[in-house]
Amino acid sequence: MAFMTYLIRRGAAWHFRYRLPDDLRGKELPLHWPENLKRLVGKDKQRLKHEITESLRTSDNSIARARVGVLISDTELLVREARRFFSDGPARTLSNDVIEYLAERRVRELLSADDEFRKRGAGINLDPLWDSLRIPTGEPAAAHPSEPLLLANKLMTRDDVELLKFGLDRLGGQLRLGVALRQPPEWLRSMVDAALAERGVVLAADAPDRDEIDNAFLASTQRAFKAMELRNAGEYVATPPPATDPDEQHGPSIQDAFELWKTGTLLPGAKVPRQSTVDEASFCIRRFREMHGNPRVGAITREQARTFRDALWRLPKGLPAALERLPITEIIAHPDAAKYSARSSGTLGKHIGLIHAIISKTAKARDLKFKGTGWTNPFDELKPDNNDDERTRDPFSAAELATIFSSAIYTKGHRPKGGQGEAAFWLPVLDAMTGARLSILIAWSANACCHRQSRRGRPCLCLESIAAGEWMARASLSTPGNQLPRP
Repeated sequence: MAFMTYLIRRGAAWHFRYRLPDDLRGKELPLHWPENLKRLVGKDKQRLKHEITESLRTSDNSIARARVGVLISDTELLVREARRFFSDGPARTLSNDVIEYLAERRVRELLSADDEFRKRGAGINLDPLWDSLRIPTGEPAAAHPSEPLLLANKLMTRDDVELLKFGLDRLGGQLRLGVALRQPPEWLRSMVDAALAERGVVLAADAPDRDEIDNAFLASTQRAFKAMELRNAGEYVATPPPATDPDEQHGPSIQDAFELWKTGTLLPGAKVPRQSTVDEASFCIRRFREMHGNPRVGAITREQARTFRDALWRLPKGLPAALERLPITEIIAHPDAAKYSARSSGTLGKHIGLIHAIISKTAKARDLKFKGTGWTNPFDELKPDNNDDERTRDPFSAAELATIFSSAIYTKGHRPKGGQGEAAFWLPVLDAMTGARLSILIAWSANACCHRQSRRGRPCLCLESIAAGEWMARASLSTPGNQLPRP
């Protein structure tokens, strides 16, 4: 890649410059533009930029070339996402049947609560109050009634009905204004938020689904209020029966699926994954939920999977604790994020492979492919190719080896607790003698080590696989039968 195409010098500092393609440059901004694409938006907030420029905060050309690579990848991802948005429109999080179900459930909840109130009533009795407020006529005042304002052990009263009428009239007026302004009152918005949170759905304020579900809740709440007004007028209105949640066919939530997967109870006979694998998968699920909430597995869209993959690619590694605690979208947008190393394609592929596997096993356990929804794994073919961008490892120099082997571990027999006893002594030795990765050396068992004589009669430490039936269980070697004799 010709990095110099994207580098310009302004004063003493190098800058990154990326000219947007012709099909995007200066294009008018559509409604519901995603928040993660705001880097492409011009200062007027109405059109896309013609080009993106950003200071690399260095006057050193070699440092600038190292930093610009990440910015090129990030910007190309944004360009692809912007083209997808213009061609496909905003991504939907809630289907029409789910919105309809939530709205109808709202009607039933209100009428069921009204039923419960009418069964027991509040027992309000305002007759004593009205009697005490009567205009005197000059006649001797009658004794005040002894009845309390709140009656015990009494069902619905007339004053309870009047209270209901007052509440319905006041709240109904707010609903009518909300319909006229297409802005639901705050108390109704909080009910929508509660319904979404229950399903693990996160909707931005400018999401197209948000308008639809807000309007659906406005309409359903108005229908429920009209039904209660008819009840106050003496007409019988039945509470509708509960409807079937359309999301039941989409299986468990992504978090519930992960909990089942990590304990090996997702499928009969499933193995319990290693703790290191569980930790990696937990990281993926946590970051996914930070972006998209906790949707059911079968309801995860391709758009959600793709945007998560792209965000994970832009997430740096080796972050300090203060940044690590932030949601993934805030980390990516943070000005300090560019200071840290980029994630390799191999690591990204491992993470995407894990979440793909969890979703596939959940689909198999819940027969998602056979429920008539046309389900496919949204993470299919999203695993990136390994482009050999893993960090290169340089060999130890003679001075570094001298520092290691002159430490207290080798000169005084010290065994630090964090070094796991004898492993602190032998791992550096084996690493220096074999050249193997530490992750492979750690997996070897003691039974894989033996002493032999080389062809020249020298004593050797031979690392080999053990019995064929046990080598997988003990993880002696990566490949059965491999031997690494070293003097």
